[in-house]
Amino acid sequence: MLTHCRLWLFRSRQQRQTMSRLASLVRPTDVAIDVGGGIGCTAHALAQGVGGDGQVHVFEPCPLNQPLLQQNIRSFANTSMINAAVSDRVGKIVI
Repeated sequence: MLTHCRLWLFRSRQQRQTMSRLASLVRPTDVAIDVGGGIGCTAHALAQGVGGDGQVHVFEPCPLNQPLLQQNIRSFANTSMINAAVSDRVGKIVI
């Protein structure tokens, strides 16, 4: 199945190169944090980079993105989604 993330990566050579470079910046066993996970393209690359012994924690506050994000990371046991925003302040925001 061609998910939105795979379709996005499939369409552009530059996007594929960017995600490949991102995956090369992390090492196996690293813990990576993806703030504003969107539909999971960055999380996908990070999960591949950290491997099965690493972890990726993806923060995504937008309910519209969460189903696609969950779908795009479901094959990575090392990746978790947190339904929350990240900020330097405590509070609530309407999305």
